[in-house]
Amino acid sequence: MTNMYTNKSYGLTKAQKRVWFNLKLSDKPLPNIAMVFELQGSLDIWSLRKALENVVEENSVLKSTIYSSSEQLERIVNDAIRGNLEFVDLTHEEKPADIYWLLQNIVDANFNLATGPLFQFNLIKQTEHHYYFTILVHPIIIDRYSVKYLIAEISRHYNSIVNNKYSEQPKDLFDFNQIVDLEKQFYSSNKYRHGLTHWTNTLKANQFHIDLPKQGFFTKEYKDSPFFEVFLPEELREQVKSIAKQLQVEWHVVLLAAYQALLQRYTSHHDIIVNYSSAVSYTDRNVFGCLENRLPLRVVLSDNLSFADLVALTNKQLIHDRYYQDVQINDIVKSVRDKFDRHFSGIFSNTSFDINYLPYEELKLGNVSAKLIPKYMKKFVTENLAIYCCDTGKSISIIADFDEHIDNSAVKNMLRHYENLLINCLSQPKKSISQQSILSTEEYKQVVVDWNQTQLSYSSELAHQLFEKQVNKTPNKIAIVYEDQQLSYRELNEKANQLADRLIKQLASSHSENQDKLIGICLGRSLEMIISMLAIIKAGAAYVPLDPQNPRERLSYILDNTKMKIVITTQALNQKLNFINENNRHVICLDKSKDEIAMGSSENPNLAIQPSDLVYVIYTSGSTGLPKGVMIEHKNSFQHIGILSLEFHVDKLSRPLL
Repeated sequence: MTNMYTNKSYGLTKAQKRVWFNLKLSDKPLPNIAMVFELQGSLDIWSLRKALENVVEENSVLKSTIYSSSEQLERIVNDAIRGNLEFVDLTHEEKPADIYWLLQNIVDANFNLATGPLFQFNLIKQTEHHYYFTILVHPIIIDRYSVKYLIAEISRHYNSIVNNKYSEQPKDLFDFNQIVDLEKQFYSSNKYRHGLTHWTNTLKANQFHIDLPKQGFFTKEYKDSPFFEVFLPEELREQVKSIAKQLQVEWHVVLLAAYQALLQRYTSHHDIIVNYSSAVSYTDRNVFGCLENRLPLRVVLSDNLSFADLVALTNKQLIHDRYYQDVQINDIVKSVRDKFDRHFSGIFSNTSFDINYLPYEELKLGNVSAKLIPKYMKKFVTENLAIYCCDTGKSISIIADFDEHIDNSAVKNMLRHYENLLINCLSQPKKSISQQSILSTEEYKQVVVDWNQTQLSYSSELAHQLFEKQVNKTPNKIAIVYEDQQLSYRELNEKANQLADRLIKQLASSHSENQDKLIGICLGRSLEMIISMLAIIKAGAAYVPLDPQNPRERLSYILDNTKMKIVITTQALNQKLNFINENNRHVICLDKSKDEIAMGSSENPNLAIQPSDLVYVIYTSGSTGLPKGVMIEHKNSFQHIGILSLEFHVDKLSRPLL
């Protein structure tokens, strides 16, 4: 028995090989090219079946399977493959089916490259006049440029069958089976060599990789690949078309320029690369198959560049690059690696911008309305974030297709900022893009006005006065604990007052001016350290911490730099750090002068201390040179205390660790 079907073998295009290698290197199946249409009306199912059979029969690329071995990689055209329609009728189901679950399962289907078919047509009938029609194709046989042609062909055949009229296949369509030979001719031509030089020179001075911002953009949470779509209103669409006409560019160049400007704002890079898809031009006729190339568009944005100038610059670069668009990205990457950076990852940009991704109003099945459902379309580009725009006739659709590790809200904000920036750029195209706002009026008010409403009402009392009020409220409550020692508020206040009395007398006897009222505290962690701090403040002076563990050089520098006249310490530390009492500095050893200090007044001193007076001076580490003294005033101190009280909800049970 002879086989009535014949199989023919062909080589793979470079685009197909790229898809095949990506498939082999990936740990999960590549997303299929998926289209889901919601149909409403009197659909002729038999005519749709026949139309699909005719489309597959006329376009042999749909009959392709892929044969691979250790020695060769071939595309086999299997004539036995037919354009079958898988039909599911839910009208007789007792329990309503989860239609979206069914559709998701269809979209997630896997194909066997070796056996085929590498496409699938499904029709789900939900009610008498309500259907869901799905088209699923593996990206190794057709690219996104061919999707519109596929849908147009389905429409043409369906309508010709329904109307009983013959419809001839478009004459401008080139046979995909002849493409590999044309591709070989191109790669042996001077145009290829010149093209490779063009791309290498265009990209040579770039950092090779523009990243999306990590902060607030990426998330560790894993999600299904999301898909957002927004519509620019008709008024904005007309503005885009108008400015494009004025600047003599295609409308999508205006949208691309706005996206480049947004990336500059998001990344702080002026050297911007955005990937985009391009159809090869080995022939002047249309080609139905897998030939898509992804190219990097590089534009350098200066600070004073206007939006109109950016549109012109983008258009000029696109025109220049388009002449060499047939040079495949793999060859460009290899050339850049060989000449400039052998460690280059091969990724020029993590984001892309494309047009006419969705075939709006292309599926025309007689009087049946067909509405595309974008959410089932899977991302089949390699970038983290892919942006697509499409003119629907009434508005412009902007779609964000992004990785599962990108935060949804960040992308929503980005699309909103894109629309805001576009509106502002269109209204003032001569204005510098660096001065164009990406914020809406509401966002601007929130950032500039609302978030800066930070005024707070603080007590006019100083820190030691607030402490004295607390002493009157809870005199016997424990105020401070250190190891097995503790003091009540009353005890702490009395000891601080007694030491303050001694300090006031010492300051008076030395005739210290206000700028000289700096008193050092050279103590370890202890109750005495807190008593000393409070006493110095009550005495109208400012304390300067001197850590006894610090090197002698640092302590000597602080002592000399402040010109302090008084230091509080202990006998042991005074003997160890015998330089403390140099330059006629008065040293108070708390343990030695214990009895003398206890004879001082335990009443609160009544000094006229001002909010602008110093409360303490703290020295920096000096890691970048000599230590620098930071002077803190009373008003700074009680503002800080007020903020802490509000932020950390300080109450009567709160305990700070010192």
